[in-house]
Amino acid sequence: VGCWKDKSYHGNNATQTGVNKPVWSSSVGQFGGRGAVDFNGGTNYLNFPQTILDNKDYTIFVVVHRDSTAANNFFM
Repeated sequence: VGCWKDKSYHGNNATQTGVNKPVWSSSVGQFGGRGAVDFNGGTNYLNFPQTILDNKDYTIFVVVHRDSTAANNFFM
């Protein structure tokens, strides 16, 4: 997944052009066989313009399934 489009049409897309792109899985068992973007928990990430967070109110909505109960396995 090289780009996660900003649905507000302000062009604040999250992108990744390198080898650290997350992958799209069309059927994920933990989500009832639905598709999902799969981050590997280590080196996969998407970049977005930090200026969209500066001095503004914002909300982040995330659905997560952790594959580990390790103490150092965190999200955000």
